[in-house]
Amino acid sequence: MSDKLTDDEIKELQDKKKQIKEDLYDQVKGEMFKESSRLEGMTPTEALDEMVRHGEKHGLYDLSMPPENNITPDSWVIIEISTLVGDSSYTKVLAGWSGGYLYGDSWRMSSAIKTIDMNIDEDFFIVKTDSGSIYKLYKNNQGLRMSNLGIYNELKEKHQDLIEIVDL
Repeated sequence: MSDKLTDDEIKELQDKKKQIKEDLYDQVKGEMFKESSRLEGMTPTEALDEMVRHGEKHGLYDLSMPPENNITPDSWVIIEISTLVGDSSYTKVLAGWSGGYLYGDSWRMSSAIKTIDMNIDEDFFIVKTDSGSIYKLYKNNQGLRMSNLGIYNELKEKHQDLIEIVDL
């Protein structure tokens, strides 16, 4: 038995480290969102309502993050959000990840979609967002699952016809 790690073992450890880092980042981001909502005198749901109602143009709840590459959710849908101001709309990725023993499910909503690369020969789509993040969305994972269903239902209940799923 060798004392050195194989390339596969190194890759596995790097992937685990990356996942732990992302999970911790998501937890901190969630806590910051809850606290900023509380300071504004709102619940997180009310803050999300305001983001949709104003098309995020006011910037009060700007939770911008540095762009990330190769974000690959376990489940995803493209949602179209119509604004009350004017007759415009924009699309976003509502992504979800299944939780494990230590952490529950998590979800994330992208910034507005800039481009979607739909290569017929691939089993995934590449989505680039206004923030510069890049999502790799596997076609088989399209749809609502437990990880993203709850937040979609909240958005739909509050905003009804302003939120729609776009099937690709």
